[in-house]
Amino acid sequence: MTKRARLGAYEAIGSMLERQQIRRQLASANYNLWNAVKKLRPLFSKQEYGMLKFRLIERKTLEETGREYGISRERVRQIENRIFKKLEEEAGRVGALNGHFY
Repeated sequence: MTKRARLGAYEAIGSMLERQQIRRQLASANYNLWNAVKKLRPLFSKQEYGMLKFRLIERKTLEETGREYGISRERVRQIENRIFKKLEEEAGRVGALNGHFY
């Protein structure tokens, strides 16, 4: 294996490890965020809570979420805005989200 080929292989391995680390960090952040949101479950309707799970944990698009609930993606966006407003108001009141929405 030439020096250039080894260098390329090392760079490829480094990139792969970096992507894995980023995925782990995102998974950890999502887990922490979801645990914070679960504390505030009583604030939400069943539909709102389901949408939060779809969007934050399952990483579904607006389109996919809309299909699941039989509504347009614009309506999903409107409901999301309402959800995040509730979260911000409650977080300000109880401090349960540790700055996730500020």
